[in-house]
Amino acid sequence: MQPIEDRVPKIRRVGMIIGEPLHFDSYYAMAPDLFAQRAVTDKIMYQIMRLSGQEYVDTYASEVKAKMESEKKK
Repeated sequence: MQPIEDRVPKIRRVGMIIGEPLHFDSYYAMAPDLFAQRAVTDKIMYQIMRLSGQEYVDTYASEVKAKMESEKKK
């Protein structure tokens, strides 16, 4: 693994956690529906949160970026 800012690679062990498969069969017919898309996204994000131990924040990145930009302008 090599961080972007490093010039020389560092030899490290990389770990990976693989969770149970997620099934979205019930959403196929509703694929164009934005609410169905959000439900699928929420299921995926919840599993990432569960596996990683990180906190799930129900906020779009675009909203966070816009808020940060508006705070910079102040």
